[in-house]
Amino acid sequence: MAKSGSQLKLQEYLKRKQKNAQAGSSVKPRSSSRQPNAINGDQRKEGAHRYHRDKLPKPHKPPQVPRHSQRQAVSRGDEDVIMGDEEAGAQNIPPTSGTASINMDDDTPFSSTSFGVQNQQPPRVAFVDTPQIIPAHPTRAGNRANEGVETPLGGIDRGQEPRQTGLRGAIAAMRSERPDAPFTRRDAAILAEAAGAVNLSRSDTPLKATKTRQTAVTRRSGQAVTLAHHTREITRLLLGRENKRSPFPECPSTVELAQCEANNHPGPTKENFRLNVSGKKLRCRWNKRGARVAYNEYLEEEGHLDVTFAQFEAAFLSHIETLSTHYLELKKNPCNPDGTAPAPTPAQKAKAEKIAQAQRQRALGQRRERDVGRCAPLKRLQPIFNKGVGITSLDEYTAGPQEHRKLVIVPHYWRSKTFTRLIRAIDLVHLYYRNRQERDHPDRGSWPAWRYVQEESTRPGLQGDLGGAVPGLPRNCYGEEWLKSLRPDQIEDLDIQPPVDLSIPDDVKEIVRRFESMRIPGGHPQPSNLFDDENDSA
Repeated sequence: MAKSGSQLKLQEYLKRKQKNAQAGSSVKPRSSSRQPNAINGDQRKEGAHRYHRDKLPKPHKPPQVPRHSQRQAVSRGDEDVIMGDEEAGAQNIPPTSGTASINMDDDTPFSSTSFGVQNQQPPRVAFVDTPQIIPAHPTRAGNRANEGVETPLGGIDRGQEPRQTGLRGAIAAMRSERPDAPFTRRDAAILAEAAGAVNLSRSDTPLKATKTRQTAVTRRSGQAVTLAHHTREITRLLLGRENKRSPFPECPSTVELAQCEANNHPGPTKENFRLNVSGKKLRCRWNKRGARVAYNEYLEEEGHLDVTFAQFEAAFLSHIETLSTHYLELKKNPCNPDGTAPAPTPAQKAKAEKIAQAQRQRALGQRRERDVGRCAPLKRLQPIFNKGVGITSLDEYTAGPQEHRKLVIVPHYWRSKTFTRLIRAIDLVHLYYRNRQERDHPDRGSWPAWRYVQEESTRPGLQGDLGGAVPGLPRNCYGEEWLKSLRPDQIEDLDIQPPVDLSIPDDVKEIVRRFESMRIPGGHPQPSNLFDDENDSA
């Protein structure tokens, strides 16, 4: 009787088992790929933890260091320790080509493919990561370090150096304080967030990535620009207007628009060209028929047959949106019959002057803060000028003709004379940076307007009122007479700090004496006697 295939396999298996039993050995595995199962549970758990630990995000590695040489295995007695390249180099150990290698004694029954039939316990491996330090990236300020010019104010004048913010600023600060300490970008991000540096640069990676929509910049072709110009001119001539302040013809009524939609009205004509610019349904049939009239006029005037009606209509309807904006603005503020802008009301004049006054104060305060930060002898006063633009006094123009008007100062009644003289010296230091002897000509940009001193303040509440006093300043920044007029609770609200040295350094005095009699282009000569005690406004 013939045996089946399964019976033959079983018979062969029994023979092989009997033969192995006689030889005194156990059944060998068919392949070595299943041998790691012989490791006990603790060893598998340790290997799993080591695997997941290696999969954790690593700190940023310098590009000049090869990845395969980051770790090296070294035998230290019973325990194998994987160390960094620098430590391995100190012990004259050649780098390996793999991520890790195990050096065992010759008498250890260990194989790279199997652990043997005796379930030999694998060697213990301890991972020691090499500290990774982010390399310092060169900046423009660093490249200009050797190109600076020594100034009488001390130090090297490199101009306005860009301030590093966000992760780059935190990394630079950490590197300057602890150059040898290992850190990661996450550590820098935590420090930047704690310091309030929330303005991250585009190259930095925040902790929580946010998706920002980037719109592509589209530029019109030369033909489109020319067509838009001709469309504006033809529409202006058909409407009988001279400029955007000229009045519009009467807009079509609602009845006429409805009749045009029902094809019961011809719409605008060359003799009676009116458009619907009231702000509703700008792409109605009335305006589209007006586009046909303007296109015919365009062909007669220009004679360009390469522009189709569809192209002209698109440019015409786009221009109607601009005309609607002009129409609504003129409806809100009617112009004079001659097309000129109407004279502003006193309320509009006062509002415009208030906005311009606040803008001048903000610009001057930021300029003083910038000059103090780049002047070495005055850099110690940087915390005072970081309090905001409230330290800077307001100004106003005097009455009279435009050519004789002066910009006079509205002095702060709460500031001390010493602090005021220091601020005026900083204004003259700004002229030094604008017009230095090392340059052939002054910096580009408009020159600062000189502000004249007036005798008394026009602001109310000279005594016994906090007004616009900036809190948190040193005591000698406030006037003593003004402090005596305050109540105890008001003095507590000021949060007065200990006094500091507000004297003008000698290097700054030399610059002040050089520029205090300078004539500003297009302005008036500056007043002298800056260090006079009677001159207490700035």
